[in-house]
Amino acid sequence: RFDRNGVALDASDMLASTAAYVGNNASRISVGMADDRSAVLVAAGGGISFRRINSSGNPVGVETLLTSVGTDSSIAMDANGNFTIAYIDSVSGSVVKTQRYFADGTADGTTQTVASGTVSDPSISLASDGSYVVTWTGTDSAGNGIYARSYDATGAAAGAAVLVNQYQTGSQVASSVAAATASEYMIVWSGAGA
Repeated sequence: RFDRNGVALDASDMLASTAAYVGNNASRISVGMADDRSAVLVAAGGGISFRRINSSGNPVGVETLLTSVGTDSSIAMDANGNFTIAYIDSVSGSVVKTQRYFADGTADGTTQTVASGTVSDPSISLASDGSYVVTWTGTDSAGNGIYARSYDATGAAAGAAVLVNQYQTGSQVASSVAAATASEYMIVWSGAGA
C-alpha cells in the first residue's frame, strides 16, 4: 500500500496467496479497494482465491477458495467494499464466470456463466450504480477478438455478448474495461490495428 506520493504505508511486502492450489503458481494477481481503504486481493493460477485486507493493511480472516480449477481473474469493487470476480473456469473447457460477494466476503448469489468456448483474459469493471461489464478474449472471424457483456445491479444480464473490435484482421487480446454504467463503458486492448 502507498500514499499519493508513492511512500509505502506498510513496513514490508505482504504475501497475497499462501494456498497450495495457487501459491507459487499465481499467474495473475489483481486488487480492488473500497472507499474506507479496505481491499481484496485475488490470485489466479492453479485455482482462484481471494483474501480480504482491512484499512490498516492486515489480512481479515482466511484466504477463500473460489475454485480450484480456474485461471486468469479480475476483480471490481464498489465504494462499500462489495466486489465481483470475473475468472476463467477450466473444469469443463474454458468458461468465463463471475461471482459476486458482499463486503464481508460472503457470496451474493451463485456463480454466473458469462461466455464459453475458447476464452481467456477476463476483465471486469463495476459502475457506481452496481451494474458491471465483463470483457474477454474469444474467437472472431480472423482469430482472437474482444467481447463484452453487461449486467445490471442485480447481476442479471443486460443483453447478449457483443464483439467489440471492428477490425478483424489478426488477433485482438488482453482487454481492460472501465464502466460508468452498464450501458456506458470504455474498453482498450492490444492487437493488430486498422
